[in-house]
Amino acid sequence: IIHKNPLTIDPNGEFLPHLYCIQSENYYSYLNYKLKAKILNRIHGKEKIAITGAIQYDKVYEITNKKPSYLDFCNKYNLDPQKKLFLFLPTGPQHHTETLKRDYVKICEEITKSGFNLLIKGHPSDYAKRKMSLYDVEKKSSWEILTPWAKACKPEDFYDALYHSDGAISFY
Repeated sequence: IIHKNPLTIDPNGEFLPHLYCIQSENYYSYLNYKLKAKILNRIHGKEKIAITGAIQYDKVYEITNKKPSYLDFCNKYNLDPQKKLFLFLPTGPQHHTETLKRDYVKICEEITKSGFNLLIKGHPSDYAKRKMSLYDVEKKSSWEILTPWAKACKPEDFYDALYHSDGAISFY
């Protein structure tokens, strides 16, 4: 089973998996083209392609409740509503070398010193406490260890944070 994350640059390979979960009708058409052109192949003919969607492309605000006001959002995270919001999207803790850890802290310090509200949106593996070998001893998220003074976004508030952000930065 493969779930094709539309944000990855992973190749499709030469063969369909038993179940291939994809994001859209457009991608389904693309796969059919590759099958007809013999660029992508079936092994036994029973492979299934399922259009499951991808949160990166779903129209979240058309299917969710009204967006919170910036004031309400700032109050929830104890941020200054007079300042603009800057979102930091660090990579997963499994990639945190000593250099990256220093950069992580420096980025957060610079955003704050520049007069912005800082909100960290952690990597999913950080929220799930997976791949935490660099932080296992303390059983804390990377931001709790590297920037304990910084606020972190709850995963369910990510789209509200994006909506209200004036800027964002990631390592890549």
